[in-house]
Amino acid sequence: EEEKKFVLAIEQIDLVRRDEKKTEDRWGELSQRIAGLYLIDGQEPLAMKEYENMLAKLPVRDLWRTTAAVRLGELYEKAERWKDAVKIYDALTREAAKPETAQAARSRIEYVQANHPEAFQASSKGSGAKETVQKESSAQQPKEQLKKER
Repeated sequence: EEEKKFVLAIEQIDLVRRDEKKTEDRWGELSQRIAGLYLIDGQEPLAMKEYENMLAKLPVRDLWRTTAAVRLGELYEKAERWKDAVKIYDALTREAAKPETAQAARSRIEYVQANHPEAFQASSKGSGAKETVQKESSAQQPKEQLKKER
């Protein structure tokens, strides 16, 4: 019964979101709500897809895009998708509107590098993540710092 409520809520928000004329400036917010409902309902893969969609559609430095990137990085870490998490955090170091968010993203990269060095092998050489970590080595900050930008 409760699962039906989540499905109905997601469907209703998506209907509103599709009416671009009325919701152009609220698309990010509505997408964030949909992703949040997926998370509450335990559907992390669908939440990840929603966040990925937001990154593809929203402009750089948009608050909703930044929030989606932070949450997607956290979900990638939870799913042990270290290379994907590093890519997200690396982009945040360049695109975050707030310096604290960029610094927190650097700290997450450092954490992954220290604990999951495989994320920096071969395919992530061109990402710049490793170079970012080497250039800006700082004390590790907790994930909570990333959450402050939300």
